[in-house]
Amino acid sequence: MGLENGSFNDQILISTGFQSRPYYVAVDDFNNDSHADIVVANYGINSIGVFLGYGNGNFTNKIITSLGSSHPIALAIGDFNKDNQLDLVVVNNGTSTIAILYGLTDGTFQIKTSYDMGYDSSPHSLAVADINDDKKLDIVIVNSGTSELAVLLASNNEIFVIHKYSIGKYSYPFSIAIGNFNSDDYLDIAVANSGTSNVGIFLGYGNGSFMTIKTYSTGSDSYPDYVIVGYFNNKINLDIIVIDSTNYRLIVLKGYGNGSFSMVRTRRIGANSHPSSIAVGDFDNDGDSDIAITVRDVHVVEVFTQYFNYPVVDETVYSTREGSKPHFSTVGDFNNDGHLDVVVANYESNSIGLFINLGNGTFRNQEEYYVGVYSTPSFLVTGDFNEDQYLDIVLILYNNSKIAILLGYGNGNFSYKEIYSTDENFHFYSIAVGDINNDGHLDVIAPDVKNGSFNIFIGYGNGTFKNIILILTIIDFYPYVVQCGDLNNDKILDIVTSDSFDHGIAILFGDGNGFFQNQLVTSTKGSHSSSIAVGNLNSDNWLDIIYVDEFSAYVVILLNSGNGTFENVTHYLTVQGSQPHSVALGYLNDDNLLDIVIANTLDDSINILFGNENGKFRRRTRISTGFESRPKSVVIGDFNNDNKQDFVVANKGNDSIVIFLVHYEADFINGNYFVTGTSLHPSSVAVGDLNNDGVSDIAAANLATNTVEIFLDYNKENFISSSILQLNPYSLPPYIIVADFNKDSSLDIAVVTYYDHCLNVFLGLGNGSFGEKLVYLLPSESFPAAVASGNFNEDGRMDIVVGSDGTNDISVFLSFDYLTFSTHVIYIDYLNAVLNYIATGDFNNDHILDLIVSNSVANTIIVFLGYGNGSFIEQISYSTGKGSSPHSLMVDDFNNDNNLDILVTNRDTDSVGLFLGYGNGSFQSQISYPTGDLSWPISVASDDFNSDTLLDFVVANSGSNIIGVFLQNGDGTFQEQIKYRMINGTNPVWISVNDMNNDEILDIIVAYFRGDNVGILLGYGNGTFGNQIILPTGQNSGPISIAIADFNNNNGMDIAVANYFSKNIFIFFGYGNGTFSLQTMIFETPYSSLVAIVVTDIINDTILDILIVDADEKNSGIESEQLKFLSV
Repeated sequence: MGLENGSFNDQILISTGFQSRPYYVAVDDFNNDSHADIVVANYGINSIGVFLGYGNGNFTNKIITSLGSSHPIALAIGDFNKDNQLDLVVVNNGTSTIAILYGLTDGTFQIKTSYDMGYDSSPHSLAVADINDDKKLDIVIVNSGTSELAVLLASNNEIFVIHKYSIGKYSYPFSIAIGNFNSDDYLDIAVANSGTSNVGIFLGYGNGSFMTIKTYSTGSDSYPDYVIVGYFNNKINLDIIVIDSTNYRLIVLKGYGNGSFSMVRTRRIGANSHPSSIAVGDFDNDGDSDIAITVRDVHVVEVFTQYFNYPVVDETVYSTREGSKPHFSTVGDFNNDGHLDVVVANYESNSIGLFINLGNGTFRNQEEYYVGVYSTPSFLVTGDFNEDQYLDIVLILYNNSKIAILLGYGNGNFSYKEIYSTDENFHFYSIAVGDINNDGHLDVIAPDVKNGSFNIFIGYGNGTFKNIILILTIIDFYPYVVQCGDLNNDKILDIVTSDSFDHGIAILFGDGNGFFQNQLVTSTKGSHSSSIAVGNLNSDNWLDIIYVDEFSAYVVILLNSGNGTFENVTHYLTVQGSQPHSVALGYLNDDNLLDIVIANTLDDSINILFGNENGKFRRRTRISTGFESRPKSVVIGDFNNDNKQDFVVANKGNDSIVIFLVHYEADFINGNYFVTGTSLHPSSVAVGDLNNDGVSDIAAANLATNTVEIFLDYNKENFISSSILQLNPYSLPPYIIVADFNKDSSLDIAVVTYYDHCLNVFLGLGNGSFGEKLVYLLPSESFPAAVASGNFNEDGRMDIVVGSDGTNDISVFLSFDYLTFSTHVIYIDYLNAVLNYIATGDFNNDHILDLIVSNSVANTIIVFLGYGNGSFIEQISYSTGKGSSPHSLMVDDFNNDNNLDILVTNRDTDSVGLFLGYGNGSFQSQISYPTGDLSWPISVASDDFNSDTLLDFVVANSGSNIIGVFLQNGDGTFQEQIKYRMINGTNPVWISVNDMNNDEILDIIVAYFRGDNVGILLGYGNGTFGNQIILPTGQNSGPISIAIADFNNNNGMDIAVANYFSKNIFIFFGYGNGTFSLQTMIFETPYSSLVAIVVTDIINDTILDILIVDADEKNSGIESEQLKFLSV
């Protein structure tokens, strides 16, 4: 039974009869007693069963209506004969018919008629509505066997006329839903097509006919079974929810109100869960559609009551110049091109930095305007102060105790003028802008923290000002930061300011003449605000106050009581010790409610708090601003004109601004499971904040079902949402703990399982959901019964200790590095070996991968033949020649004998060596191909460059700055090198081959270590290549390795670059035509020495990941190279 908050009492079981196999259920009042009754389609006993309700949750014994030999699989309810008695229409499996049953007053039914849908039609699902607006109920059906939509329009004589529409060959429609999708007041139809992996939309004309079907994909590998419609994204446009029971997925298609949809979310319901039906309703009485899903194989009903838009950001970093230490930024259109630009106050470089928007959310490099020696600009605001329709900038020059203005010309240029200058030691920390005296001209308000007063600069509208000093009547109050707004709704601007010594928030109510007689203080109980904003947070048309307390790391909200006083105070923790320094307000997730964005200086992050209508906030989201970036300010604006608000952060720590372009993806917050099966037998429980919302959650280990159940979002004595993590069958989990095992600031779960002798770790994603479990085997017959965590080796990581009943011992798991890999060490039989490169292949045709490495000290390549269990046969070495210093390797079949061969670059003998394989793990002696004197070949790649079906190869000659192409003769030998001379001193060090412009012709991609760029030589398909396209990687970046893949699934190949000197990873995203976006940094660390990069799907989630090798021993703690993993 439902409770008001969206949760439910325990289930009540009602028997439908022996072997009845209830297949479909619906609820309505069948005997007109104003109590809800239940009707069930009993597949197993060929009948309809009705349970009449008493209105108290109890029901009569079932009333059975036989359907003869038909097996009902679906039904719908409606009054088809207008006798004020509800009737039924039933889909009969196996007979290609539907039956209409007229309702009687006692809750029983009699069969009126049936309609044959045609040979092999297999009707599967149906719905009832007045399709043609004639006040009669019609019936719509999907015929899975013939892939048709059947519309049965009611006539005056209780006869239905059948109209059929093709859904598409092999579409196999499974389910149907009705709604008004294009806001034309006519009913439309949505169909889930299991065979063609899409949802079909039939838009109605209002007369019973429909447009041709339009389809929307649910994913290439999907099998959509069940479809419903509801208002999930907003309360205006209908959306579609689809269940894919084969892949255990819930799929959301967002409606745009014009009959079109897009897939915005897929989520797993649970492995092997087999969701079997879905229903829509408002379970928590919030006016939004919720859903309930029956999850067959885990015996639960899952209820989702919260649908949430969360931000996804694309970030771009722009330098403000080394040592500039930007303190504050703001936005405006400074060149009148209709696009928001960014201006930043560079404290240490004594300048203002202007970043001009190119119109797509990318920006020109900084243009600097110097504002005086030792001036240290610290704060700025914008406005049109001389009323010439161009934006101007007012700024604080902190060291000089000056306030200056840059008057804009509307083209991105400015003229400098001082508003206020004094030799006295005034302290200005912030300024605000508004029309204080209602004369139509902008004024400037500057609190003076030293003297406990305000300097108010009354504007004349021509860029000049009159200075008025306002002395506060509040004792011992020293204003620090300031904002202005109409806080008492008298249409006159007021001032809100904070005290630098924790004495509270002061509100100065304006009289409209530039004076402030009424001055009110609201205590903040010792907190120190570093930034203030005002906005209507609870939709009551009164401005509220928001400030951040940098000492306690709280966001504090003061709700306006409706008269300019503030008594309702709420605190939200950002991140402990984060030192929040700046706050901004904006409408971020399309719900027309103000949200809060906070810059956390010491946490190197942005926090977003999403607003509710009551002034409360939910689901804090954290976005990193970069390692040791130390963000000082955050400002909101739409930088790419997509009608979505983005934000810009000024990073003092790394002398940059970061542009975050934001789009939103929606999902249901984890649902609430209501168990329909036997007792779970919870054996152990752990508590922690699993979704980073500041509220404790619960994780429980269930013995009987071998699951971990998560209870999230505690509210009003209920956990609003829950989820289940599946363990191995019959594993018996006796004990569970939570801790942050991978140092990502999100709690993870560790649980031991008794009968399969395992430690299971679920890594938390920070939102209450968890990744796939990681399993660590314990000794056989150990029977683990307890688990605990602690930092046992003082390395800053949480370790795990397991106590085992069967072996009477404890097992310690030290310092988990996720992703984790088991380690097998292979020792090289050569003192001081230097291994430059490693490659894999099946060299002896036993279907087991082998290894090959190059040893530049011994001048050999070394083959390790694999056993298939991670171990290898002792090494076999092949000489590459005295003093050759072999480096890069390439494995392929170059002579078409179905045996793998090996190419190796011999740097110091200026050659490429070819070892032809015998297919048994051994190789012929090296065949050398010269690359030119002092060429220093260092990287090699192979493919068919001239479309003759023969493998060629290309080599990067680092010493001679030549790209050399070797075309094959057809017998495994190669022609002389074709040379492509590059710019001297660029040092090509890595080479790759791919089709970068989608012309089905291979191109060459090169990393130039000293040239600080990546080059692309577009192929002609005949073994020759055109002029090079250059992609800069940044001054002194040192690109050392590249990997090619389509990271963003746009059918254009992208380039990932590891930069040795700038210690970062960049991606150039390809448009598929040979052009690329500006580089996007995805990884950076000040201590790395990146030497290699490779791309693969390492965790089998169908999303490409990046592996990098870091040779800096500071990162690994040992004197060896370290493997790192990035999820893209």
